[in-house]
Order: sequence, then C-alpha cells, then structure tokens
Amino acid sequence: MKYYAGHESTYQRLEAEGVSCWDRTAFDAFCMRPFLELALTRLPTPARGAQALDLGCGTGPATCVLAAHGYDALGVDLSPTAIRMARRAAAERNLAARFEQQDVLEMEGEACFDLVVDSHCLHCLVYDEDRRRLYATVLRLLKPGGAFVLETMSRHEGVRFDALFVLDDAGVLWRRYAGGDPADTRVIDGEAHHPNRRILPPEALDAELRDAGFVLDWVRTEPEENPGEPRNFQAIARVKTP
Repeated sequence: MKYYAGHESTYQRLEAEGVSCWDRTAFDAFCMRPFLELALTRLPTPARGAQALDLGCGTGPATCVLAAHGYDALGVDLSPTAIRMARRAAAERNLAARFEQQDVLEMEGEACFDLVVDSHCLHCLVYDEDRRRLYATVLRLLKPGGAFVLETMSRHEGVRFDALFVLDDAGVLWRRYAGGDPADTRVIDGEAHHPNRRILPPEALDAELRDAGFVLDWVRTEPEENPGEPRNFQAIARVKTP
C-alpha cells in the first residue's frame, strides 16, 4: 500500500459515525470553504462548460462548492468510502458534481481543466518526487490561462506536535505506527513511524511552486489561531508562460 493511501479506514469510521466531513464540521461549513469562496471571487466567472478538478476531494465539500458556482466539477480521491459519501452528498444537494476513485499521481489527460483545486492533498505527499509529479500533473491538466488554487499546511517556529509525531529537518511529519508493516516505515528512537504529512515553511512552499513552473497571482498564510498548530498556506497560481 502506498504511504498516502491510508485514509480509507478514517472515512469508514466517519461514515459509521454519521460524520460528513474529514474535519468533522458541517458539510457546508468545511474548513477550506472561506478560502475557496475568496479564491473564486478572484477568478473569472466560469463560462458554460468550464471544467474544474478537485484533488483529494474526500467526501466532496469543495467539489460541491465548485459545482454550485457553475463548474462541471470532478472530485478524485483514493478512498472508495469517501467517493461513495461524496456522491451521496452531491445527490442530496441536487448538484451534478462527479466523483471518481483515482490516484492523483496516476491521472491521465491533457489540458482539459480550467481550474484545479488542491483540497489538502499536497501536504499528504511527503517526498520530493511525489510532489514534483503532482505539480507536473496539474500543469499538464490545466488549460492555457487556467488556475491552480491550493491550501496546504505550513510550518512556523511555534508549531508543536504531540508525542506520537516526529517532525524531521526536511519537514516530513512521521507518526508512530503500532501495527502491521506499512510502506515507507522508518524506525525513529527504536519505534516504527509512518510518513504522515509534509509541512514546509511558507517561503519553501512559495519557492517549490515557482520552481515547478507556476506564477503566483495571490498568496497568503492564514493568521495564527492556535499557536502550536500548523497554519494554512493559500495560493492562486497559474502556469508560467514562456
């Protein structure tokens, strides 16, 4: 199993508990919504038939917002339970959002989307090679003039994690793992740990996007709310033109 494919059990638990969102908020009040709504006001009103892709859509709240704003919206996620929950949520809202179980690093196609949204997918990819593949996929799938909207965890000096986690110098957050033999296990202080997140400082995220071939139209790091927790780095990017 790929190290980033471990969310299925969490979605199964959420579904069993009747919870509709990863962050356990109301479906229509998911944590990324304020930024996504702001980003959409900074983009052109979608033309009829405009295509939007939601990467790591989970149970689909961001995909549903895109559909409600007039996009032909597709959400993709590795978790079959999340996809089932997303389809149910869209049907309940009479939205024509589409959902597919896919690995975002294995997507095919060329220049077919006007907008790509990262729904907290990037920070689940911890290795440089995987992050470069994600950026290359976004660049390949975006139409000329299309936009990449993303929100991802970022590190700051005050960030702290509990004893289950170890944050290494590269910004990889390792979680102590008690059972089985998952992919990419690393022994830290005599105990098995599994890669959980990649949490880079804002300046590193900014540079990573530019190096990948994006121009940043707008960028912000959310103000501090909980001093010990990561903040969200938010950006609207476009493909760099020659």
